Amino acid sequence: MKKRANNVRGLAAESVERRASAARNLGIHAKAGLRRPTELDVGLTWVREAAMRNRSLRFDNVLHHVTLSRLELAYWSLRKDAAAGVDEQDWASYGVGLAERLMRVHQLVQSGRYQPPPVLRQWALKPDGRKRPLGVPVSRTK
Repeated sequence: MKKRANNVRGLAAESVERRASAARNLGIHAKAGLRRPTELDVGLTWVREAAMRNRSLRFDNVLHHVTLSRLELAYWSLRKDAAAGVDEQDWASYGVGLAERLMRVHQLVQSGRYQPPPVLRQWALKPDGRKRPLGVPVSRTK
């Protein structure tokens, strides 16, 4: 694509300047300090954008995005020193036989049989005397 050069008086040897094609722009803009989207992120980009546009939007068909690789990524991104939940299972003990566990969770989610385990409810005191709820989740599946 070419565009006319600015401030050209009379006949100039370079009356047209070259411009980079916009076809190279894939819609992914890098921002300083942010990582580039990974292959796992790309599948949920539209969900994230739709949720940001309309806060009251409800998603009822996104479980196909729960994949084995996303489940494994979620496990490795957990805090390794976090306290055990109501099931008394910590990060390291859940990791024993991780591949089999994640495959089981994936099968339960995809078949619609996954039931999230209960969350241990604790109350933390705030400086003004009020209490705020804390939820201690568990790793184990039923």
